Amino acid sequence: MDRSQRSSRWPELLQLLLGQIGQQTEQIQIPVESAKALMTPVNVQEEVVHPPGLNNASGNAPGLLIQILWIGSLVTGVVLFLASQKAVAAGSRKWTVSAL
Repeated sequence: MDRSQRSSRWPELLQLLLGQIGQQTEQIQIPVESAKALMTPVNVQEEVVHPPGLNNASGNAPGLLIQILWIGSLVTGVVLFLASQKAVAAGSRKWTVSAL
């Protein structure tokens, strides 16, 4: 079912729903006209308040820069780990962390 068919069936479904609610309960204090007004679809308008600039990857530049730094630090950590393993295998003493 495409969008035009769904929108054309909306008033029918609304009338059916309101009729079923009216038949099932007599305790409703809201008149049918008010219920119809409450159940009408809401029109949403989207407004861009602060559009992203031209050269910042559609607003994703901060995230991209953090990803580059994160991957760079992972690569640096792997290189330092491999260098320390190679140094220990060559006969150097193990690296230790000393508290100042």
